[in-house]
Parts: sequence; structure tokens; C-alpha cells
Amino acid sequence: VVLKAYERLESLGLVRRKPRSGYFVAVGRSHDLVSRHRFELETMFEKMAGEICNSTGLSVLGAFRYLAQLAEIRARNRPEVVFVECTQPQAAGHADEVKTKLAIPCLPIVIDQISGPSSIPAHVRTVLVTAFHYGELRGQGLDERVNLVSVPIEVSTENLSTGVKGRQVAVFESDQSQAQHMAHDLDELQTSKDFRLEVTSDIDRSLEEYFGTGRKKNQVTALLSPRLWGQVNVKWREHSSIHPIPFRVSESAWPRIANTVGLPLGTIVG
Repeated sequence: VVLKAYERLESLGLVRRKPRSGYFVAVGRSHDLVSRHRFELETMFEKMAGEICNSTGLSVLGAFRYLAQLAEIRARNRPEVVFVECTQPQAAGHADEVKTKLAIPCLPIVIDQISGPSSIPAHVRTVLVTAFHYGELRGQGLDERVNLVSVPIEVSTENLSTGVKGRQVAVFESDQSQAQHMAHDLDELQTSKDFRLEVTSDIDRSLEEYFGTGRKKNQVTALLSPRLWGQVNVKWREHSSIHPIPFRVSESAWPRIANTVGLPLGTIVG
């Protein structure tokens, strides 16, 4: 019974286990996420439950089920969270990650649609954006009510290996350090053994040198960072050997995102 109690406390993040040493009270983020809102929510529950019992003929469970359904409907119609990226597919992809991981509606928005505070719907409380575009949004002077959050992302293997296997890969970015990070991630994923970094401030001209008339290199796959993919001419996006580098939200970022958007206990694992 005692062991089960310890395991339960560990699953809630209140204690941590050290092999051959025992259990210790957790301090830091996990403890903070679990405890920060618990007592205020339980107090709120008791007040609302008392009001339901005293003022209506409803059961407490029935009333809260209705309220939960109402909250879900209103959140779908007026999402409080948006994910901003440079293209619609990328914004939609990250928004779907948020929906899947946290079970909350998330509206995808393309960065070109934002031109000041009024561009963000009034019902939005949190704007998630990748580090590639965080600086751009900070310069838009968003309303103080909106919480702007930079979300770390990492290269994903999904929809990538088929297009690069057995080919030379040219990784395009406008920043040298970012290009090296992406190439390192791709190398770790073992998608190709032949990488070439292309740091450029003029992506259309660089792609013309690779794939322009009379200069097409059939064994080369060009991978563009999200930043450059948002800038490139439409004709290059339709080229069979040119692709955006697929990214996903870093796994370690989810507890912070959950806390930021107002999920009081963070993510529930398992």
C-alpha cells in the first residue's frame, strides 16, 4: 500500500525516486505545475457545487458535464491559442500538434496575415510561434493581453527520408548557425551521408543556380528552412526536388506550453 502511494505521488510529480536511495520531495517545475492551481480549483469546485445543489435540481456531475461541453464548443468557435508560421501548411501542422498533444483547439495563422495588434482575434490569449519568426512578431506591437511564446522545434523524420535517401542534400538557410544546427539534426537522423550547407540571403537566386534551365542536378535535394520556405517563389515550392525541412515541436517544450496556455496540471503523460 505504501509503495502504491509513493508511485501515485511520483506520477503526480510531487516526489521523485532515486534508485537505491528512496523517494524525495520534488522541487522545481513539476511540483510547481501540479500544485500551483490545484487548491484554487478545488475551492472553486466546492463553491460551484454548493451553488448547483442549493439553486438547481441538477446533479453536480451533470452540471459540470454540461459546462465542460459548453467550454469545448466555445473554445472551438473562439480558440484562445494560435500558432503562427510562414506558410499555411506549416502553421496548420504545428497547430495540429497542439490539438493532438494538449487536446485544445489551436488556430493556424500565416505570419503575412499579421500587421499589428488588430490582426490577432480578440478571443486569442496565447500566440505560439517558432524562433524563426519570434522577432518579427515582437516587432508587431501585439496587445499586452496576448502572451507571445517562442516554441522550440526540431527536425522531424516524417515525410523526409523518401525524398533524400541516396541523394546529395543541400540545406538552405539565411543564418550560418541555424544551418549548422539543422544539418547536424539531419545527420543524426541519418537521412543522407552527403550534406552541403548553403547560407544565402537570396534563396531564389541560389535555387536558380541549382535547378535553373540547363543546370538541373537530378541527384540533389534542396531542403529549405521554414524561414526561407516562406520567402521562396511559388515555382520552387512546386519543384519535385525542393522541400521544406519538416519540423515538430520539441518534446521537452510541451510542459511549458501547457502551463502557458492555462492547462493547470501541465501535460498528462501516458
